[in-house]
Amino acid sequence: MFPLAVIKRNGSRESFSRNKILHGLNRACEKTVITPDRVKIIVDELESALHQNSHREISSKEIGELVLEKLSKISEIAYIRFASVYHQFKSIDDFVLILKPLKNCTGRAGNGKLPKSEAADPASAICQGAHQGKDS
Repeated sequence: MFPLAVIKRNGSRESFSRNKILHGLNRACEKTVITPDRVKIIVDELESALHQNSHREISSKEIGELVLEKLSKISEIAYIRFASVYHQFKSIDDFVLILKPLKNCTGRAGNGKLPKSEAADPASAICQGAHQGKDS
């Protein structure tokens, strides 16, 4: 495996740190159904996917979106926790942008999973895709 560089929001570069992702996921997944062993598996999958990419540099934004995509399939709570840090929420209004559409979304049957379209941008079109494939 080749070393990965992460391009931060401010344009600086640093070496990829598996431990940073592990720490962020552990915090987001505290007191949820996601076990520490599952968190390690998620990090393994993310790291593997990043190394399979032919690029030696990746933006922190891309990493954050990959993490959100994984969490969107597993736990709404972990997703919201991670999103609050990743999107740098500054007020309760930022939470409302995610929570209100989640609360109003119908047809999700409370499965704890977000439709795939929500992973990268939680504030837009939360319910898009929630009904896709149900009548097939």
